[in-house]
Amino acid sequence: MAVFVFLFGIGITAQAQQIPVEFGSAVDAHGIKHAAGTSGGPSFSDLIFRPKPEYPYSERARHNEGTALVRLDIDLKTGNTTYVTLVQSSGFPKLDEVAIKTLARWRFKPGKWKEAEVPVTFTMSRRGW
Repeated sequence: MAVFVFLFGIGITAQAQQIPVEFGSAVDAHGIKHAAGTSGGPSFSDLIFRPKPEYPYSERARHNEGTALVRLDIDLKTGNTTYVTLVQSSGFPKLDEVAIKTLARWRFKPGKWKEAEVPVTFTMSRRGW
């Protein structure tokens, strides 16, 4: 199970995979950019609220897959996401829209991060063959 994906079984059951395992990168309160997985870098433990994107049925039915890279501007005082930018499209407008709308609701622990880039991957996977 990879970053937000979904399962696609023998009877063609599909399910959205959940959000990424790691951030792409983030800019801290002092303006220093950190890569995910590095010492002092961003992690999901820095999040207070992080709903996961739903993989739209219409996109699963068409087997549309892709990764959207989304940049979040974060209010240092509140930890709320204040602005969301699509850095790179998944190639499918509906998947991009779901990624943007979901990550816009994310809330971080205040005072640590002012920007984050998060890849959101939508993938179909087959099981039971």
